[in-house]
Amino acid sequence: MYLPAIAPFFVVGVGAGRFYSRWTIADPRRLLLKPLLGAGVVFALFLCLSYLAVRQIRVWSDSIGFWTYVIEGDTEHAPVTYLFRGQSYMAAGDFNKAIGDFDRALLLNPSYDRAFDARGIAFAKAGRLEMALEDLNRAIALNPSSADFRISRAEVLGRMGRTGPAIEDYSAALVHDPKSAGAYLGRGILYQELGNADGAMQDYSKAIGLDGYSADAYIRRGMVYKEVGRFGQAIEDYTKAIGLDPSSAAAYNDRGVAFRHTGQYDRAIENYSQAIALNPRFPLAYCNRAIAYNETGRVSEAIRDYTSTLSLNPDLMKARLDRGELYLRAGQPDLAAADFRYACGEGSEEGCRLLRGLNERQGGR
Repeated sequence: MYLPAIAPFFVVGVGAGRFYSRWTIADPRRLLLKPLLGAGVVFALFLCLSYLAVRQIRVWSDSIGFWTYVIEGDTEHAPVTYLFRGQSYMAAGDFNKAIGDFDRALLLNPSYDRAFDARGIAFAKAGRLEMALEDLNRAIALNPSSADFRISRAEVLGRMGRTGPAIEDYSAALVHDPKSAGAYLGRGILYQELGNADGAMQDYSKAIGLDGYSADAYIRRGMVYKEVGRFGQAIEDYTKAIGLDPSSAAAYNDRGVAFRHTGQYDRAIENYSQAIALNPRFPLAYCNRAIAYNETGRVSEAIRDYTSTLSLNPDLMKARLDRGELYLRAGQPDLAAADFRYACGEGSEEGCRLLRGLNERQGGR
């Protein structure tokens, strides 16, 4: 539609060129007007193309609209058009419509490996993991050498708690594509979950070496450094992650933890505060800032942050128990008892112990 619409202007341009050539042969002095005429032609073409672009923007306002436009004009109904529109729906978070388009692609081509992979990913995003695994198995059966398909299945297997097979898929992906940063990152996450710090760190470092712009890889490696007590290197990685993604509340929160462990409480509090500013519904950041406030003697501010933590996550027992102990320090035993009683009722042995101790002290008065 867009390119054919240019054709009339192309014809006019060719005609104008021939006219200009004959016109200048008749009087060579007219060559002096060449720059002005050339600029005029360029300006006219610019106006024409601008008009066409604005007209098409109404149709191509987004990728979904674009592929809908293509599908409506596609008399042969190529399955790839449904694949691309489905991916656009998936990017927009409309997984049901995405799955519908992938269904259409597979009706047109029942051996379309990319459609099976895409539908599997959509099922996974919609929480339908068994159906996702079934589709991804089909995609791999059709194309066993695809590293991307192996990574897709590994992510689903990991979410299903099948860590061993997930690691095998990531490793297989790396056989087919040794430069896959995503496979190294995914396998590193699973190694970290298994407590294999060395394996995780090696894979995260490989991922960073292949893709130095992955904030997630730096955050993940920073977490491992933090877990093994290498706080300076953790801070370096979190700082790199923040440079790549200044909107990462997780990076600020984790860097705050590393600063706190090195005794830099002011910087820790600054980082927690930035994490909260980026994500006001981040209970862990409130809890961590409360810990830092408590360790610097700012009891009322710590209580306030623990209260914010519990309003977002009432089941975070550490926050409840810590707040109870701070209530005791602040001379509010009734509020402390309420926190210990709640924790005890939720099965916390520490909560029951603190509640007994408080009752004994109060009974001995």
